[in-house]
Amino acid sequence: MAVLANKQWTGELIQMKLYIDVNTVYITDSLGVYDSNGTLTSLIESVSFSKSDGNTNVNPLGVASSDSIGLKVYDINDALSPANLNGPYAGKLTNGLKVEINKSSDGGQTWTPYGVYYTNSFSGAYSDGYHDLVSISASDRLNILGNTPVPELPVYANVTIKELIVALFTALGYTEDEYYIDPKLNFDILWGVLPGTKVRDFFNSVCQRTFARVTVNSTGVVRFIPALQLATEYNTLTIGPTDIGTLKNNNSNNINYSKVNVKYDVYGTTADATVLSRDGVSLALGHNEISDIQFSNTVVCIKNVYIRYKSELSLAKIENVEYQAYQRAMILSLDVLNANAFEVSIRVDAVVLTTIEKTASVNLDTGIRSGLTEYTLDTNNQMTDEEAQQLCNDIVDYIKTLENTIEISGTILTPDLSIGDEITIENTGTMYDGVYKVTKLQVEFGQSYSLGATLLRVESSDNEGDSSDNEEDSTEDGTV
Repeated sequence: MAVLANKQWTGELIQMKLYIDVNTVYITDSLGVYDSNGTLTSLIESVSFSKSDGNTNVNPLGVASSDSIGLKVYDINDALSPANLNGPYAGKLTNGLKVEINKSSDGGQTWTPYGVYYTNSFSGAYSDGYHDLVSISASDRLNILGNTPVPELPVYANVTIKELIVALFTALGYTEDEYYIDPKLNFDILWGVLPGTKVRDFFNSVCQRTFARVTVNSTGVVRFIPALQLATEYNTLTIGPTDIGTLKNNNSNNINYSKVNVKYDVYGTTADATVLSRDGVSLALGHNEISDIQFSNTVVCIKNVYIRYKSELSLAKIENVEYQAYQRAMILSLDVLNANAFEVSIRVDAVVLTTIEKTASVNLDTGIRSGLTEYTLDTNNQMTDEEAQQLCNDIVDYIKTLENTIEISGTILTPDLSIGDEITIENTGTMYDGVYKVTKLQVEFGQSYSLGATLLRVESSDNEGDSSDNEEDSTEDGTV
């Protein structure tokens, strides 16, 4: 826990670095960039930040969603307009360009990271004889990362959630300092199999199993943090009546459930199966690698690999048979001695997951309400009955909490606030006094500055204390 140094905005400036190509970076800021003659050449007129922990009113677990920014930039030569075919960046202003946002508290002498984003659109206009401001929209790396295919992961038997996340990021080429997994989220699972073919599906499955959120912080680190509690690491801020603009409590009319269901696959259900049967393979003399083996089942353990073959004068000999197994694929390597092998037959027997679906449910007190619906979370995850029921209970608790969030608007609170931070409201003498977690932020820099926040109550003002204190190897039988 870290106490934020300033409660309010202290006149921080914003800088944008737009990476046009490997050799070109466009830099401007809210103070303005001037040429040697003192002429203003570019300026960030305004920038808005929309940050959220990803939840929605209809779906309490939500979807891993990106934070976004909107920039309005003045350029004397209209260099950032995509229609400027005579400009220096003609044909280069496309989606997916990296945008670094920095902020300065000392008038632009030094800059610190305030977010990494990737462009979604550029738009410019011409009116009354002048080029208007260029608008740039961008979102954080979750948008791009979410669309990335999930690579085959070698870790999936008797693992922890943390090991699975680490395996994913390692396979994607990320270093350990580019992601963070809160210790409160980690637990053991028998089969580390999470459904989905895209990273977004993987993230959502992790969030469902651990009741978590995925966010990206100001330095671009992907963070997995609890949805209901405060995380292990967060900033804290205490505010009073003079720091608050407008406080509003808001009952979300989208949430009107009579029942919460969690569909899941029965934990640990497996069966033996032949997952590969391939004939007519030819193997050349020397080292061979077969890397196009795909399974139609989700494999959790390779039991046996059988290879039969023929050769001229029966001279061929196959040695050093090795494999690397994944959930839905395998790479098989072997050495052929003495002569080529032909009419090779390969059979692989394995333990595969089977799908036996169940549903856990909790009925909500409906009273005399009308327009009720059921909320069903179809996880496609293997769980124990106890885990599924606990997830049901967690969703119910979250719905009850989410129904009555509060919103702060019209403030000049510090832009150092982040999703997941703690805000303590005190001395208002109202029901609003208490301890909250930040779930949404709307931050505006421009001719004026403002910050709005949505807060989720995590404990009442009567409770004291820091709530964060709760804290490929193969064996002989072919198990991976």
